[in-house]
Amino acid sequence: KFYVKIETVGTVDKYSISLTADDGYVVHPWFVKAGIEVPYRYFRAYTGYNSGGTLKSISGVTPTRTQTIDTFRTQATANGAGWHLTDWNAVNAIKLLCYIEFNDYIVTDYIGTGNDTGEDYGLTTGQSNTIGNASSPSTNNNTWMSYRGIENFYSDVWEFLDGVNINNYVFYVNQNYTTFASNVFTGDYISKGTIIAASGSYVKRCAVTVGGGWIPSVAGGSSTTYYGDGLYSDTGAKVAFFSGSAGDGAVNGAGALNVANASSIVAVSVGGSVCF
Repeated sequence: KFYVKIETVGTVDKYSISLTADDGYVVHPWFVKAGIEVPYRYFRAYTGYNSGGTLKSISGVTPTRTQTIDTFRTQATANGAGWHLTDWNAVNAIKLLCYIEFNDYIVTDYIGTGNDTGEDYGLTTGQSNTIGNASSPSTNNNTWMSYRGIENFYSDVWEFLDGVNINNYVFYVNQNYTTFASNVFTGDYISKGTIIAASGSYVKRCAVTVGGGWIPSVAGGSSTTYYGDGLYSDTGAKVAFFSGSAGDGAVNGAGALNVANASSIVAVSVGGSVCF
């Protein structure tokens, strides 16, 4: 568990974390699980694999794809109480650590671009085992990448994000994993801000809050400036997936985001993963 403070002065955002509840710091929302503050959370090591109806993080398999978010959600919760599909708050927690560690948004410069060329979606998992929980070097381009043991955190396949629904560009975030569902914009789903309308652009600026995470508010960057990651959004009721996939090239990265598809979307380039 860690605590976070976000300060915005003009066009400058400042993030800091603490292991204690110092002045101005609040617990990161990922550590409030169904209303209960918890001392730790688990993020997946490998992209999810459907093993007999249960979504697993397993080495040596081909990640499962071409399923709806509803199917992935059912398979993730099949692990038992407390397990669920990777959610918006989880990814924002990892991104926060990543951005602070490298003091940069364009983290591909430090740990490689990953599997970002061609259409070889779903690399066999476990290729990062040789480095354990270390991060990959900057030379890991067009191959697997890893951020502190999280293999293919970006590139290879897009991953569905649960706990967030988007309706006409408005983000609704849910902290209660027991009520995760698609196309819901009331109850535990609370409005956190509006994303910029963009089709195949790059993120230039985000509205950043503790509860809302990084919601892109300005497009028009590039692969080498600002966030360096791609953005897709559209009107209507949408689901979210993050990170980019093989074939997307420079679009990929820790901040790559796609909220341009309905919950019925299935694609060979989109998978899902579990967390606890």
